[in-house]
Amino acid sequence: MFGNRVGYLVLLTLVILALIHMAVYYPSLPPQVISQFDVRGQAIGSMGRNAFVTVYAGITLGTALVILLFAASLPRLPNSMINLPNKDYWLAPERKKASAAILSGMMVWFGNATLVLSIACFHACFAATLGRASPPWLFPLILGIYLTYTLAWCICLIRQFRRPKEA
Repeated sequence: MFGNRVGYLVLLTLVILALIHMAVYYPSLPPQVISQFDVRGQAIGSMGRNAFVTVYAGITLGTALVILLFAASLPRLPNSMINLPNKDYWLAPERKKASAAILSGMMVWFGNATLVLSIACFHACFAATLGRASPPWLFPLILGIYLTYTLAWCICLIRQFRRPKEA
């Protein structure tokens, strides 16, 4: 269900798409970019164009870096630093490598979902700044999809790492 190679390819694709997104919109942005909205979707704050794009790039690259560092370091982390259902069983020496690979793959996919949410939020700021505001139901829908994915991801994590009946 959670393939590592495909997950990393999706991660790379999302980072590239976010960078292209920034490059395409940057020239048409005014000096101030809308960056905050109230609960009704009304713009309530802005920031400089360069700062906004720097924050966008930083969040995108930072998220990708955290995902990659986590995946690379997970097999070497002491068990005391890993919170996992039935941790003693799944992180036993004979199962730790396989468990770490599964958990790393799951984390990559969760990071990918988070990047999609981030790109959608930054796009909403671009659109509002350029006078192409999204319909008021769009962001709650995107957030609802993300939260539903998060719930499904948590259920998958718990099911994946439940203690086998024979153990």
